[in-house]
Amino acid sequence: TDVAGNAASLTVPSDTNANSLATASNIELSQATSVTLTGLANDTVWKTVKSWTWSCTSPPCTYRFADLVVDELRRQPLPTGGRILDVGCGAGPGGIMAALHSAEAQPRLALTDINQRALAFAAANAAHANCGQAELAQGDLFHALDGQYDLIVANPPYLNDGAQRLYRHGGGRWGEALSARIVQEGLQRLAPEGRLVLYTGAVMVDGRDPLLETLRPHLEASGHPWRYREIDPDVFGEELEEPAYADAERIAAVALVVQRHDDGMRVHLHPAMA
Repeated sequence: TDVAGNAASLTVPSDTNANSLATASNIELSQATSVTLTGLANDTVWKTVKSWTWSCTSPPCTYRFADLVVDELRRQPLPTGGRILDVGCGAGPGGIMAALHSAEAQPRLALTDINQRALAFAAANAAHANCGQAELAQGDLFHALDGQYDLIVANPPYLNDGAQRLYRHGGGRWGEALSARIVQEGLQRLAPEGRLVLYTGAVMVDGRDPLLETLRPHLEASGHPWRYREIDPDVFGEELEEPAYADAERIAAVALVVQRHDDGMRVHLHPAMA
């Protein structure tokens, strides 16, 4: 599979053994310090995310991402049989949490990532969490799968990493490029009334938010209601010492929620940043 999206996909049955998944992917779970598999109960959603250690993001970001997804589903539950896509899933926390919280709706879960190792962990976690069948596909963002989704969740890399490591580097001037792509391409993949929930980072420069400035034209052109807010005003402060961030004031954790409406209504709520 390559970056251009020549993708391979597989379906993981709900009764798949996590260790067999790891073995099939040439990963020894006993040596994988980046993920810990423990007993998971569908009725203890928050305890679920706390029982894992994720490899691709810092734990605080993962907890906040999971909270954001669950809060959005509490606000508006998933429709019966709804399709969930965790794009750039890493070890799968967003999609798995969404599926567990929406278990009564019997959702269909898809997990995609460009990194085969991340997908192996996601497959093992999905199977061990007993969240039903999960479709896994390796490829560049949305290129690996077809169709529309009722819920798209994403917590992409958002730093400008000098080493350009996949799990940290977001591309662009400030690390914002991957987040922008997810929104621009994801809007086309929303089913009617479907939602895109993005947790990412935004660099603040001279009181401006370049990520929001990049996203705003696409969001307003879509005509769909959207909400954008800061979750944490200062994350990864140590990165500001790097040359790439010489002009940056801070890096904030931000949340964007977009819901597809085809009636032309436009609403955007981000009062702290208007």
